[in-house]
Amino acid sequence: MSKKESSSDPGPRSVDLASFIEDHSALLLVMGAFAALALYISQFAPEFGTGTNTGLIYTTGFVSALGMAILSLLLVYKQLATEIGSWHNLHLAHYRLDNLPLAFFTLFNIMLILSISYLVTRFEPVIFMLVLVTALFAGYGIVLRLIFKIGKILPRSPWFRIPAIFIVSLVSALGSHFAVVEYFSGLEVSTIHELSLSEPSPIAIAVLYLLIVTIRTAAAVGVIASILSVPVVAYDKLRGQSPYDSPD
Repeated sequence: MSKKESSSDPGPRSVDLASFIEDHSALLLVMGAFAALALYISQFAPEFGTGTNTGLIYTTGFVSALGMAILSLLLVYKQLATEIGSWHNLHLAHYRLDNLPLAFFTLFNIMLILSISYLVTRFEPVIFMLVLVTALFAGYGIVLRLIFKIGKILPRSPWFRIPAIFIVSLVSALGSHFAVVEYFSGLEVSTIHELSLSEPSPIAIAVLYLLIVTIRTAAAVGVIASILSVPVVAYDKLRGQSPYDSPD
């Protein structure tokens, strides 16, 4: 890839696509392998559908392979943006006449992804599974992020952090448990196979339910961890050396 020197922001540059592909052939091969795997799995998925556990496993594998192919493509463009200076420069570079191969490269990649990704719409349970798994990680992330923020604010001492983590975890666990009992006890949470894009309300209920239950579980783990950490810290204190205390 050629780099034209300039005293100011050089803006979009001419991209030597052949050189870039040669330098990053391994990443492109990985992307192609996952795309081919997605197509290969899709040949079996229609036979099984998503009404059985076997069919759901096949279609989950298809969506996962497709997701890895898209992720690899994003990494390719991240490398392009890094070499050309910025994402903005990469966007503008597509409009240069000497970067016509780059424009076609992007166009054909978009067409390839679209041609494969339309199959996802045939497997609604897999889409819902991905959404629910995202809610699962989000629930744990909320609790862990909150605990991490509190840990940064408080002094670096277990006698400050352990009670704070215990209180925050306990309040989060009780609050989420109250929400589950008060608002979800009378609602019927649909399974993945019962969800449908034509009825968004059960989807929203299932996602919110899983999010709150995950927060409750993560908060309960925080309560247990803070309790178990007390004897650990006390034992270190008896030894006369505690790695949990501030060196000050």
